[in-house]
Amino acid sequence: MNPQNNGLNEEQQVLLQQMYNSSEAVKAFEGGNYLFFSGAIKAVLEQMVGVLPAGEQVHILDLGCGGGMGGVICCKLLEELNLIGDWTGIDIAEGMIANAALKLNNEESASIYTGNFRNPTEEMQENLFGKHNFIIAFGAGDGMKNYYAHMNDILKYAADGATILIIDYIKGSYNEVSLGDLVSQARPTNAHALGNGIAGQIARTPAELGITNTSMLSRAVRNPKASLAFIKLGGKESGFPAYTSGMNTLGIKSLLEFAIMADAEVASMSNKNLPYNPIILRFVATPKVKQKVVNQLNES
Repeated sequence: MNPQNNGLNEEQQVLLQQMYNSSEAVKAFEGGNYLFFSGAIKAVLEQMVGVLPAGEQVHILDLGCGGGMGGVICCKLLEELNLIGDWTGIDIAEGMIANAALKLNNEESASIYTGNFRNPTEEMQENLFGKHNFIIAFGAGDGMKNYYAHMNDILKYAADGATILIIDYIKGSYNEVSLGDLVSQARPTNAHALGNGIAGQIARTPAELGITNTSMLSRAVRNPKASLAFIKLGGKESGFPAYTSGMNTLGIKSLLEFAIMADAEVASMSNKNLPYNPIILRFVATPKVKQKVVNQLNES
């Protein structure tokens, strides 16, 4: 959870802190997205087992890390897969960071920073910029409207060749094309929306990115309190869905334009009953991709 500084007014900043530092939100985001989308993290780490050069470590950065479940999952997966490495989390909400610190108190390979990754401190720049070969950003696009600006903030932390795993929430009503239909079916009739049949090249099912009903249910069953808290937070009475729908301002067109440029893999967990849809992207942060993002921002 890290909003763009210049995209939020003072009132929105105050509301954000209230929402994410509430005891209900802290309990819910102790697990949050990680309970349901951890299969995507595992899929990336399993790929890294076979391709990392001998002796190279896995340096995971979790942007908007919430209550610390991502750190617990990542540290456990590193151990299970016999990978040497570490996990670093950043979050702007002090309540989230306090909870994460408690959960990760005994994890020597975990470290946490309190702050906004879009407006990093000198310490964060020195210690974190360009040093991570696996970056996770689950729901970190609050308040963003330009996907290139969103990615530019993230890519500053990436080493060349890093895998970037993003889950963002796109506003549910749009005039372009249904990404849920596009990704689940990759229908030729929709291909023109991405140009020259590119739809079939980038479209993936959630399962192809490691997210299956079995993996989501397994995590939920093993973490019942966090799962129930997360589900409860999604109820209308909590006020959180209304807040989130207002903050999820990213449009599908901006996301798809970036996905094409970066040759990203894209999948959708779309639910037409929600005012916003979770979209998964996985791509490699090559020097070419980084430069194209900078060029695009300079031109806009």
